[in-house]
Amino acid sequence: MKLKKWKSKFFQMLVILKNIIQKNVVFFLTIIIFYVYAFYRIFIFSKIDNHLFFNQWVGNFYVDIFFKYLTHFGDGLFVVLVGFLWLFKNIRQGLILLIAYAIAGGLVAVLKNYVFDVARPHFVFDYFHKDIAVKYVEGVEVLALNSFPSGHSTAAFVLFTFLAFQSRLNWQKSLMGILGILVAFSRVYLSQHWLNDIIAGSLIGLFITLLVIIFFDYKQWLANYDKGMFDR
Repeated sequence: MKLKKWKSKFFQMLVILKNIIQKNVVFFLTIIIFYVYAFYRIFIFSKIDNHLFFNQWVGNFYVDIFFKYLTHFGDGLFVVLVGFLWLFKNIRQGLILLIAYAIAGGLVAVLKNYVFDVARPHFVFDYFHKDIAVKYVEGVEVLALNSFPSGHSTAAFVLFTFLAFQSRLNWQKSLMGILGILVAFSRVYLSQHWLNDIIAGSLIGLFITLLVIIFFDYKQWLANYDKGMFDR
């Protein structure tokens, strides 16, 4: 009986996941293209080679400025701010965003500080590959340690996955996917992370957000609060 009950619950959650994917197929196709290319590079080339490949693009004033400021959309405080502001629009949805980021951000913090010991590009190139010239964006303070996974990429994918699911039009969903990718990529462009780091971080943000939404829909948590803070 318990096994049948668990199978029934699992099937119901799969149905919810299927509905989410069907409604947001454009978003998923957008990020799948990114993942296919990223995994291709990860499996074919080394971390060093991948970083140098993308680093050659650094130096254009306008592109540097673009990524220098775009990266702040992956700041945890920004995601929290959006979550609190969203509560005024819809309490339940705002809490989904905040809870998803709390879980994903907390998981990444544990992984990067207590599980993995990965040095960032700046540290590796400055101490182990001094013969290789790496270009940095002016005005950006590059960090040295706790590289894997990328917290900014996690936060960005929590935020833009959530926003994509709230969007009604396909071009909006695709745009959210592109923005999530660009924010994650900004961490490589600014030499704050390796390509591997942003892939891991973005996947954590994506899957945690999906799981939180699925559980909220399955349990119908806070169904009575599917409204704005001041709505009656």
